[in-house]
Amino acid sequence: MNNFIKRTREDGFIEWVNPNYEEVKAAAEEYEAATHEPITLSAEQIAADHLLCLRNMRDKKLAETDWSQGADVPDALKTKYTEYRQALRDITKTYKSYEDVVWPTKPE
Repeated sequence: MNNFIKRTREDGFIEWVNPNYEEVKAAAEEYEAATHEPITLSAEQIAADHLLCLRNMRDKKLAETDWSQGADVPDALKTKYTEYRQALRDITKTYKSYEDVVWPTKPE
């Protein structure tokens, strides 16, 4: 069992310190290095992840405007949102990553 040392800092805060912290930390790092192989992602996997993030962001924006397509929404407003929503759907034809996308302007 570890014996912790009670230490009072200059600001009055009391902390309990493991005197073997550096040793424990080094052992943990050694264990991690020995048991976990680094993960390497291909450019294709990274591109697929970026496209998935873009689609998720787009889908959220579409969901936020679902109300605009209701039967009780005035036609002029509905048309603005229909165009905006189509631009959102088409976003993956122009962009392949959330990092460089330029989102269409949401109607007011």
